[in-house]
Amino acid sequence: MTLPGPTIRLAARPSPLSRRQAEEASRWLLESDPGLRTEFLWVPTRGDVDLKAHPPDLGSAGVFEKEVDLAVAAGRAEASVHSLKDLPLGELPGGLKLLGVLPRGPAEDAVVLRAPGDSWASLPDGARVGTSSLRRQAMVGYLAPMAQVKPVRGNVGSRLAKLDQGEFDALLLAESGLVRLGLDPPRFRLSPRDFPPAPGQGFLALVGGAEVEEVLGSALRPFTLAFREARAERDFLEATGGGCSAAVGAYAHARDPDQGEISVVEWRPDGSARRCWVGVGAFSEIGRRAHERLQEASWESRRQEGGH
Repeated sequence: MTLPGPTIRLAARPSPLSRRQAEEASRWLLESDPGLRTEFLWVPTRGDVDLKAHPPDLGSAGVFEKEVDLAVAAGRAEASVHSLKDLPLGELPGGLKLLGVLPRGPAEDAVVLRAPGDSWASLPDGARVGTSSLRRQAMVGYLAPMAQVKPVRGNVGSRLAKLDQGEFDALLLAESGLVRLGLDPPRFRLSPRDFPPAPGQGFLALVGGAEVEEVLGSALRPFTLAFREARAERDFLEATGGGCSAAVGAYAHARDPDQGEISVVEWRPDGSARRCWVGVGAFSEIGRRAHERLQEASWESRRQEGGH
């Protein structure tokens, strides 16, 4: 019989996806260390309340995460759960740190369609494509230059409702979010190796202080390799000087415990060109080396039609 262990309160936003992510994090932790107990603390953020503003207008990076982390720093919870791609670089509130990540969900972007289709060519000329991500906006400009890119806010469910209501012909969403919510709309997926997603996309991050890091040490140990992949992508992002608003993508996956392959891309903000690099190396250096090699890569001008 497993004796009851410490109770870890996990803080997260109250949106449907954030709740699913916190519940998934709890399942992974309890499976790894059955002695743990978990509870949840739902923390509304400005990003949840201000649904009219778009992410670049809400202030600094991490608008969706800072208030959740402040609840942890204030002792209302022991750790917080975030989408790693949304977690800002640099210092976190109250001396908190990124403790680790959990096994990655699907990493790729999905193009969700109002009418069934399997490629960019499925979209009509002038298709209205919804995304508020600068990276995805640039990618659409490159891959589907005849499309109209329009900003969209709200949680995944409300975005899909806008698609169904005819406000958009397509949406760009993270495949991991759709899977975690159990949604299966018509869509086609973009290979993460050929079209690298936002660094960290698909990973769930745990944030907390030194005390909980010691408590969760054994539970997080099985996910060390995933953490190395995630760090390689964030090392690349840090080297670019960017954040979640940068028009860059990265996808790292392990070849063995010490080495991984990484694919990176940078898009011109207007979608007129991109440059890419793929390489293999030690996890400790591959992210920063990817940035250096990307700066040496040639820019590829966009095609004048879709079809990818």
